[in-house]
Parts: sequence; structure tokens; C-alpha cells
Amino acid sequence: MDHYVIKRNGEYAPFAPHKIEDALKKGFKSILKDYDPEIFSKVMTLLQVKTTWAVEEIQDLIEKELFRAGYFEVMRSFMLYRHTRKLQREHVEGLNEDTPMWTAPIL
Repeated sequence: MDHYVIKRNGEYAPFAPHKIEDALKKGFKSILKDYDPEIFSKVMTLLQVKTTWAVEEIQDLIEKELFRAGYFEVMRSFMLYRHTRKLQREHVEGLNEDTPMWTAPIL
């Protein structure tokens, strides 16, 4: 059975597990901890319940699994990166109506 990811622009793309593993490895590396492949295995198991996931849903699952496993520093690093990327996208694409005022540029 094929699995898909709904990208932020609404397009469907084939599911690419290596992207999840790469993100996890970068999260562990960012705080100088050894990568735990068990987290990747558990996330992959959780993703088997549906064939199509939104990017945000996958990221939420990753954060929850890191929390459950007690990797709080890795989870924090992952969340900060995710938030920073959101701000960068909003800066390039323009502000969304749900963007907090403190992130808006001062004119």
C-alpha cells in the first residue's frame, strides 16, 4: 500500500521515511547526543495507522515520541527548529492571519 504526505502547499508527495530519520539524527546531533534508532522505529509504527499524513501531523508525532522517551532536550531542539522554519516561511511568503504580532516586522 502506498503512503503519502500532504505538504504545506497542499500537494501530495510519496512518503519518504529517510526524511524523518534525517530530522531525528539532526535533532540528536544538535545537542551532541547519540542517535536512538528506536525513536524512528516507534514513529514509523505509529505512522502505519493511516496511509496519508500532513507534514504537521508527522512532526507532532515525532515530538510526542521524543517526549514519551524522555528526550526532552532533543524535543526542544526539534521544536525550536520547527518554529524557526515556520517564521522563515512566513517571512518569505508573507504573514498569516494567525501570526502573533510580536513576529511581525516593525515598519
